[in-house]
Amino acid sequence: MISIIVPVYNLEGYIDKTLECIINQSYKDIEVLVVDDGSTDNSLKILNEWACKDNRIKVFHQENAGAAAARNTALDNMTGEYVVFVDGDDLISKDFIELLYQDITSHGTDISICQYDNITEEQYNSFELEPVKPATIDKTYTTKQAIYKLLYQVEFDSQMWVKIYKSRLFADLRFPVGNVFEDFAIIYDVFFKAKKISYINHTGYYYLLRNTSTTLKGFSPKKMDLIDALDDIGSKILSKYKEDAFKRAVASRTVRGNFHIYLQIPRDNEYEDYRKRIENNIKANRKLVLSDKHSRFGTKAALLITYLGFGTFYRLKNLKNLGKH
Repeated sequence: MISIIVPVYNLEGYIDKTLECIINQSYKDIEVLVVDDGSTDNSLKILNEWACKDNRIKVFHQENAGAAAARNTALDNMTGEYVVFVDGDDLISKDFIELLYQDITSHGTDISICQYDNITEEQYNSFELEPVKPATIDKTYTTKQAIYKLLYQVEFDSQMWVKIYKSRLFADLRFPVGNVFEDFAIIYDVFFKAKKISYINHTGYYYLLRNTSTTLKGFSPKKMDLIDALDDIGSKILSKYKEDAFKRAVASRTVRGNFHIYLQIPRDNEYEDYRKRIENNIKANRKLVLSDKHSRFGTKAALLITYLGFGTFYRLKNLKNLGKH
């Protein structure tokens, strides 16, 4: 059985379509653990109606505590041998779960990863789901190789969705409650527990781009969760893999993540401590990244500009996305 975990918070305009995609999967041996995270709209009512229609749907309700806590509730209650995460406003092709299952079982891996496409809110209502797009890349990695790829965000990234996992990987792992970057904060720990990881670049997951997404909103001090997670993950990786290649890879990921948050921070004095922390992180990793042949051109260009001063870097609004590419 495959457990499909769906966190829900105020998604009355989306959850119907998401659950319809899930219960109509060609792979039928599933349980759908839907966790209502204290919604204030009609989401819970809609979920209970779905549970009455299909006994594979299990509904849980909790006081609002965030997506991490909602996923943890589902992890505590899942019974499947494998687990897949689907966000409550995203869509999946009819054969998405079946192909993920084929991927992980045929490769004998602990995690299998695929690709996704973005859809906008304008596309959402009229969007026609197609069968999973065929793969052109099929690779299997050791844990070490996969973490190296993940640091450079090559082929795959830190999203918990577009992956299928053996459930035992979560035996003693839970999402950090309150962290707005909960996927990033846990994914490396999940990878560490895997022996082999496969990547097949077919698509069949459609991620809805919404302006209300927590990670897309403007700066708040909670965004520094990413900086804390980068520091923690970097230390864990370098304690395990001591090669220079990993020092450069960690530095590259650290710099990109710090740039991502830095460009959201207002220039007001009240935010100076946040800016200074990130500036110091970037300075500490600058030389390593500039000497790294695998680091992205845009990241290196952004770093070179910082030698002119971070005020100069911040003012170059037309180059605002350089550090993230």
